[in-house]
Amino acid sequence: MTKHSQNKKAGEFVRQMSLDRRQKAMGFYGIGLFFLVGVGLIFLVFKISDVGLFLGVAGGVAAYYYWKKGEYWMRRSEQALQGAKAEQEVAVILRILTAKNWQVEYNLPLKRWGDADVVLCSPRGNWYVIDVKSHRGRIVRENNQLKRAKGDNIYDFYEGDLLSKVRGQASEVARLKQVKWVIPMLCFTQAKVVFSKNNINGVYVVEKIDLIRILEKLEG
Repeated sequence: MTKHSQNKKAGEFVRQMSLDRRQKAMGFYGIGLFFLVGVGLIFLVFKISDVGLFLGVAGGVAAYYYWKKGEYWMRRSEQALQGAKAEQEVAVILRILTAKNWQVEYNLPLKRWGDADVVLCSPRGNWYVIDVKSHRGRIVRENNQLKRAKGDNIYDFYEGDLLSKVRGQASEVARLKQVKWVIPMLCFTQAKVVFSKNNINGVYVVEKIDLIRILEKLEG
């Protein structure tokens, strides 16, 4: 385990992402407000005229556009903050294993796959990478792919193929740690995993409450 990543706290990377997105949202809100004030000034100066109407409509459209951009980035900020809280919840659970001499790293930087949320090494020398997800609803399996279910509707994940991503993280962690194999895992902190076989092409898909049990089972 590297000293740098050991010093990182769970959710640190995603929490910073949330702050960056919030700042971006506030910037767009500010631009939208600027155009909105400009529309008011235009009508004060030009009254009801063709020029005033044209400039007012243009300014109103710009204000709406930037305000919606602000709303988009504020939603993304809230999503990132939710993800940071999920990683912290998993960190609390993993204290059970660190008390048993497991080693844990949080937010390990990877070249291609972003940060690995959690990297574990058991006392027996087995390695795991855990991608923590804070989605709600039900997680279903369809043609060896993960989907989200809400009511009778099934949706793809907006992040893309979660299984391929965590497998890629496992390969990258194996290269960094110079080990032959790293077991990839997806851990959902709020969603319900509704299929029985939790191993999909080498990726273990678990709920938060089952994480310790599955890890200890894999250790034998």
